[in-house]
Amino acid sequence: MFPSHTHDVIPECLCRGSNPIYGFPIKPSEMTDFSGQSQVISYFVMRLPWLSIAEELTATAFSSIVAITIAEVKAFMHKQFIIGLKGPVLTAQERIWLTEQPPLGVILFARNTRSPEQVKALLSDVRICTGQDTWAAIDEEGGRVNRMPWSPFNNRRHAADYGVMYARNAGTAIQAAYQDSFCAATALKTLGFTHNCAPVLDMFHPDGHGIIGKRAFGDNVEQVTALATACMRGLHDAGIAAVGKHFPGHGRANADSHVAVPQVDAPLATILAEAEPFARLIAAGLKHVMTAHVIYNDTVKDVATVSPFWVRHVLRERMSFFGRIWSDDLCMKGVGDDVPAAAEAALKAGCDTLLICQPEGVAEIYGRLI
Repeated sequence: MFPSHTHDVIPECLCRGSNPIYGFPIKPSEMTDFSGQSQVISYFVMRLPWLSIAEELTATAFSSIVAITIAEVKAFMHKQFIIGLKGPVLTAQERIWLTEQPPLGVILFARNTRSPEQVKALLSDVRICTGQDTWAAIDEEGGRVNRMPWSPFNNRRHAADYGVMYARNAGTAIQAAYQDSFCAATALKTLGFTHNCAPVLDMFHPDGHGIIGKRAFGDNVEQVTALATACMRGLHDAGIAAVGKHFPGHGRANADSHVAVPQVDAPLATILAEAEPFARLIAAGLKHVMTAHVIYNDTVKDVATVSPFWVRHVLRERMSFFGRIWSDDLCMKGVGDDVPAAAEAALKAGCDTLLICQPEGVAEIYGRLI
């Protein structure tokens, strides 16, 4: 029998009749006993309304899914991966992975970028190997977070600079943020990118770790929302998908999740109030949200990336978000030292796009899970 908490996991709006997107009934009264398949069902079906691999299953009812084994579920996992590459050209092993078990996408870093021509060639090579229109992501926030050492990427303002401008003239700041984002996104599109991991929706907090700092647009909801919306629209208008981060907020965190497990001691009500920019950008058209490797001590004792409370209950249900949920990099210390275990935990929590950015982590996860 389906777990008793399944109805709590699936938003109420998806529990009435048939899901118009996937075309099968998910009303709890229509769930039946599938004779010993509960392990698969609890692992797989509870994420079905949002999991992209479900789209590839020609399911018209749950009964057409129950034959799936755990091994078969794992066989789909590479379709959830966005992987980092080792250098400016593909290695022989990367060509094998991309050809035989193509990921959803790749993400480039400074180690992968030498010139515009080289980046174009690399992304073209990736897509020749996969034989499909593979996603290509990058972190081009502006300011200190940039990956390509040429214009327009290496001379952009920090988000905080737009915050200062906003205090003087909000309209001018919003227009400037839009134009900067549109210009960068136009250049990204020309190079072959599809996604930019921006805008940062974290609120600046003076007692928080400096990993966010000037990457934040400000310390209040209205300012962050206005400037981040301008950034998002600039990306979208140039044909690049925006990825808002780091849900539900990294600004108060006491450590850098690249090297430690950060915690936030603020009350839940405060965290939710400061997560309002995510809700507002979702309402304005944000289709991709990245989670934070942060523990919020007033709630569950897991980082948000692997927490059903944050991923399913708050982001999916409370904020009515039905886009893609990206984990932050699963090679970061914020989710431990076991990349495959972190990937399984993030999937189980409800993330459907898994960032594995370091070459060692990519090798480990392909070796153990695929």
